[in-house]
This record gives sequence, structure tokens and C-alpha cells, in this order.
Amino acid sequence: MTSILPGAYKRIRTERSHEVPTGKCMPFRRGGLMHAQIESREAIPARSRSIRRRLFRDLAILLLVVAGSILVASVVLSAWVKTGIATSWIERTTLESQKSFRGYFDSLESGLTIARRWGQSGLLDLADVPSSNAKFIPILDEMQIQAVMIGRSDGASYYLRRERDAWLTRTTRPDPAASEEHWRRWSEKEQILATWTEDSGYDPRERPWFKGALATEKTNQAFWTRPYLFASTRTPGITVSLSWRVAEAPDHVSVIGFDVPLGVVYDLLSGLEVSGQGRAFLFTEEGLVFDPRQRNESDGVVSEPGSYLVPADRYEIPVVRAAIDQFRGRRGSGDGPRAFVSGGTDWWVGFSPSSPEAGSLWFGIVVPEEDFLGAMAKSRYLAVSLLLGILAVGMVMAILLVRRYSHNLRDLPKQTLDRGDLENSLLSLIEEGEGNTVEFKTTMRTNLKTGKQAKEIELAWLKTVAAFMNTDGGYLLIGVDDDGNIQGIEADGFASEDKCRLHFKNLIAQHIGIEHSGSLHFGIHTVKGRQVVLVECERSEKPAFVAHRNEEDFYIRSGPASVKMPVSKVLKYLERRK
Repeated sequence: MTSILPGAYKRIRTERSHEVPTGKCMPFRRGGLMHAQIESREAIPARSRSIRRRLFRDLAILLLVVAGSILVASVVLSAWVKTGIATSWIERTTLESQKSFRGYFDSLESGLTIARRWGQSGLLDLADVPSSNAKFIPILDEMQIQAVMIGRSDGASYYLRRERDAWLTRTTRPDPAASEEHWRRWSEKEQILATWTEDSGYDPRERPWFKGALATEKTNQAFWTRPYLFASTRTPGITVSLSWRVAEAPDHVSVIGFDVPLGVVYDLLSGLEVSGQGRAFLFTEEGLVFDPRQRNESDGVVSEPGSYLVPADRYEIPVVRAAIDQFRGRRGSGDGPRAFVSGGTDWWVGFSPSSPEAGSLWFGIVVPEEDFLGAMAKSRYLAVSLLLGILAVGMVMAILLVRRYSHNLRDLPKQTLDRGDLENSLLSLIEEGEGNTVEFKTTMRTNLKTGKQAKEIELAWLKTVAAFMNTDGGYLLIGVDDDGNIQGIEADGFASEDKCRLHFKNLIAQHIGIEHSGSLHFGIHTVKGRQVVLVECERSEKPAFVAHRNEEDFYIRSGPASVKMPVSKVLKYLERRK
């Protein structure tokens, strides 16, 4: 090998003698010329592919992270907006429902207040049935209540309800004959059609509506019972009642009550426009769902307490069962609408008391999410599609950027200097020796052998600068000999750093072109007590030629050498370089 390399070196040196000053030996550092050729043909393309892959990978990761962050933010924001829309929609519907119920219950309480004033004024005589009928029949027709009851603390009572095309009344006398009931059937014209007497032991003082009104007498408010079966019709409902006393008999209390069938309440609820697939339902705090379809098949009337109130776990509509489970799960706290899944569909549910007074009777509203979020869901899908489209465009742009700029990063590990500790960074660079992106020159203009300024010395580093710009960029250090010894630029005899900088700029403008000055960064730095010039050369988009004696030569880097490229190959190289 030792006998071959000197001959090879002599041959190469003869071919490239224009690149170095006379007497300057091209070093065989880091494996010699053969190593340089291998690095030029194999290592550089491999490194280029490696950095291109890493750059593309990092850009792809960056795009994915950004896109993922946008997607997560969009999902979170979408969920927040969806919850806001659902909450607003359910609460608005619930409020409208409450207004409907509030209006109905307010009218009932207003009717009770008017009846109480009649009683306090002595206008209600329980023994004068025709007079009482004349007052309360219009109220039954107008308010959709099933019956009117008046009871006194002495056991006397009055009861009125409609039965098909007639009216039924029942009266009881004060003790000791309170157990005897007197019934009459009246025509629409208030004529008696039939009379009879029953002995059933009915006592108004034992009814829940009477006891409740007494309990709330001091608050002067109406009392609402929990749902129960009416004694006369055996149908479920609630009763609202109000008590009063008269000055002539302060020890006696009277109570008037209106029977409200649950069917009427349910009809009010069913009449609400919830949504296309939404549903309203009525239930109790114990989880009993009101279902008017549950009747005794033999006579079509309720025969037992559970006939209209069905346990939720036996209710035939799954989404209502699931909704009541949500109610039970939060113990009726009514803390706003809630989302749940039933039958593979996303639903929202809201609860509210049927009225503030009848707090034990609740109604619920269940609505599938798609009923009020359909447009939003479509927008969400469109946004996701748009995001994926942006991500795809970003990936294409990343590929183009990698292809366009990866040549600037081929030797990125070698082209990194620590600006915070530049002297040690330059020492490390010098210790690595010359290579594809590093070149040493002893002086800028002085031939050390003659001690005079020589044009060939200037042309030598100008060719290196052009070669760096035409290849992958690099560092030119002036004041360092081929063996890495730091000589400094004192031999060039510049009067000041500014003179040295001006000389450099003039040579660049004269031989390479002022248009390339943006790709070059000149600096003078102190390394081991000596002044060293550092020229940082960026890869130039435009080809850099070295002009001398009416000729323009094109150079590229090949390992540690700057190689002149024949004119016939320059165009092909520049095309491939793009």
C-alpha cells in the first residue's frame, strides 16, 4: 500500500496542481486520498439520506403533534360546546314545561283561594247541595279536575264529581252520623235523577288532603299530597287542599280540596313539544313511572295501587328506565342535565319537580343527542376532515422541504459551533482535521516561503470558499496549517481587523461576486492566543464561480479537496444539485 499511495498522490497532485500553492503538500489525514474518495462517493450520500430521513421524521412528528394538539383541543372544545348546547336546550325545555305546569297549578290554587273566601264569608253551606253545585260545576269543567271535596272538623262533608253525562254528589252529616253517606245523581240541568244512602264509614278528617291542609294552616299555603288512589274512583292522582276558619266558630276548621288525576298531569306533559324522538315522562321519587295504559282489562278501571304507577325496572321503554337510573344515581339532586347511553344511542336527560309544591312528583325529559346536535355533529365531522386534509398537505410540504433543504444539513453534526464557548468549539473542529466541510489555510495573502504577498495564496482559499458554497457549505479557518497547528494571521501583516475584513470583502467581490456575500460570514477569533479567521460558508442556491484572468472556474468539495469541475459536467451537476 505504501508503494501505491505515493504514485497515486503524485498523479492526483499533477491533475489538481492549480488548487494549492507551489510547495504545499496535500495531506493524507483521516485515511488519505482513498479515504476522501470513499467519503465523497459513499459516506456523504449515506449521510444525506440519513439526515433527510431524520428531518422528515422530525417534521412528521411535529406535524402530528400539532395536528394532535389541535384535534384534542377541538374534541375538548366540541365536548364543552356540546354540553353547553345540551344543557341549555334541556333547561329551556324544562323551564317551558314548568311554566305549563306552573300555570295549571297556579289556576288550581287560585280556585282554592276563591272557594276559601266563599267559606270565610259564609257562602258555603254544605247542607245546601244545589247552591254548592252551582258554584263548583263550572270549576270542574274549566280546570280539568276530577272532584271537589269540602270537609269540616265536625265530620260534615261535601263531594262533587262528574260521572259520564251526569253529576254525583255525596254528603255526610256531623257526628254521630258521620258514617252515613247520602248520594245524589244530578242531570246537566241540575235536576235530581236518583238518591241513595250508603254506610261506608267515610270520614273526611282521615283523608290525607284534610290532614295535610291542617298541617300547613299556619303558613297559609296550599298543601299537595303525594300520588295516591282516590277513594271513590280508585284512580291515581294528587289532591291540592286549603283550610280556613271563621270568626263565629274559631274552633272549627274547614278544608277544601281539588282532586287532580295523574292522567291530566300526564296529558299536560305529553302535549309538550320535546323533540323528534324525545320523550317526557312522569314519575315519583321512589322510581314509580306513571303509565296510563296500565289498566285492569276486565272493567277498564284501576283496581290496585300499582296499576298506573309502574316500577321503573318493569317499565317497557328502556331509555326511560335508564333515565330514572340516572335520577337515582344522583339521589334526585337535580344538578342539571346529564348524558347517558341507552340502546347504543347517546341521550340527554333533565329532571324537574312537576311543581314547587308537588315536589314528590317529578317529570323527566329524555332527548337523543342527534335531535339537537345533528348539525353540530356534521360540523365536527367536517372539521375533522378538514384537519386531516391540512395534515396531508403538511406532510406533502414536509417532503418538499426535506428535498429542498436537506442538502444544507448533510453535515449538520460537523457544522455546529458552540457560540457560548467558541474557542473550545473551534479547537474541537481543528482536532477533527480537514474534511468535506472543513479546510485549513495558513495565511490569507502571504507566501511563507518568500514572505511576500502572492495571488495564488488568495486564489487557494477563494476556490475553497466557492467549493463550499457549491456543495454543502463548510468552515474555512485561516491561520491554521495543514497539520492543525495554530499559526495565526500575523504573517499577513494587516494593520487592523477592519483592514483584514475589508481585504476579504474586496477579494470576494472581485473573484466570486458581491451577490454571494450573504452566504458568507467572516469573523476573527482568538484561539490559543493567536488571531484566526473563521469563514462560515453556507450552501448557495446560485452557482459560485472563481473569476481570474478572464476565466471562470467551477469548484466543488470532494472529501478534503476542492475539485475543479469540467465545463461539460457543470450543467449536469447543477441540475442534479437542485
